[in-house]
Amino acid sequence: MAYIPEFDNSKNKESKKKSYKKKKSPYNNEWWRKYSFKFRTKHIYCQSCLENGILELSKVTDHIVPISKGGSFRDEKNHMALCDKCHNVKRQKESNGIICEYVENVKGELIPK
Repeated sequence: MAYIPEFDNSKNKESKKKSYKKKKSPYNNEWWRKYSFKFRTKHIYCQSCLENGILELSKVTDHIVPISKGGSFRDEKNHMALCDKCHNVKRQKESNGIICEYVENVKGELIPK
């Protein structure tokens, strides 16, 4: 019987594994956790609820202009403290293409107008 060498496709498998890996979340790090906690310490109540005269504790530091739309990740002007309910409502609006008006900061990142 003739010798048939095994095809070594380990390099192929490795490159495929890398392409299937999920992108690392910018929120899953020590800096963001500390910053978000500190921000919500300054903004104890949900800013959206407050506008309607409701006192609801904030749970999320939200990016007003979404990162996916070019919003600044670290500029505090692009952050808003929200409760879970208001955050979910805002995300639903964003998924329907509704976002606030924005301008560029000095770094060219988008922040709310």
